[in-house]
Amino acid sequence: MNRSKQTGRKMVSQSVQRPVITRSAKEKRRRQADVEKLRRWLAWVDTWKTGVTFPGLKDGDRKAEEFVMSVQKLVAKPIQ
Repeated sequence: MNRSKQTGRKMVSQSVQRPVITRSAKEKRRRQADVEKLRRWLAWVDTWKTGVTFPGLKDGDRKAEEFVMSVQKLVAKPIQ
């Protein structure tokens, strides 16, 4: 017996079926989206006159500068 009849679903022609997206392709898309969000965040931070600060932390300005630099390095890496 045809499996499509058992489940009550119609068989879809090969040309109409959605292409299968591999797990690695999905992960790459997610990384690209994350990097794009970070790029927009960096552009937004550049518009601030004071820059990024962590006022509640000891050495907050230095730590904030290190954080922004680490984000810049992350964004500069090619996405694999």
